[in-house]
Amino acid sequence: MKAWAQPKCKAGCGAVPQGFTMPELLVAAAISLLVMAMVMTVFVGTLGVWRNGMARLQLSQQSRLVREKTLRGIDGQYGLRHASRASVGAVSNGIAFQDSASTNLFAILMPTNQAVQLWDMTHGRQLAGSPGVVVSHYSFTQPDARTLIMDLVLSVKSGGRTYVQPQRIRVDMLND
Repeated sequence: MKAWAQPKCKAGCGAVPQGFTMPELLVAAAISLLVMAMVMTVFVGTLGVWRNGMARLQLSQQSRLVREKTLRGIDGQYGLRHASRASVGAVSNGIAFQDSASTNLFAILMPTNQAVQLWDMTHGRQLAGSPGVVVSHYSFTQPDARTLIMDLVLSVKSGGRTYVQPQRIRVDMLND
């Protein structure tokens, strides 16, 4: 077996390396800071895109729920599809109607800058609402005795921005 040989040195034999020099440390710190800055930039940009997507998703889901509650009510009851044609009328910021199968009076209220609300006016209780999403604009037209058209703009605030979604709900009244 051959013994391990010590390397031969020309000058400063026996000197032990003392670590990194100051310029090496400064270069390593600068490179680390650049890498961290790039990672943070990507993270902040991704967070903004995620927040934007979540706000639009919430607005879309709540918009669908408003449409379904308006047309079909809760569990298929109390909606405009079940309204008696003769009983539908405009009220302040909404529509009032009587269910064709009962004597109960219902109202769909769409107050500006508040959530949509479905009320049982006979018993004085709120049946449903749409949390987080507010009505920015609302209009109601009835071009003929069988058709009801509601135009509304729903909005949600997220991350300091307001997201809006216009919606038109057309109801063909089937009950006399």
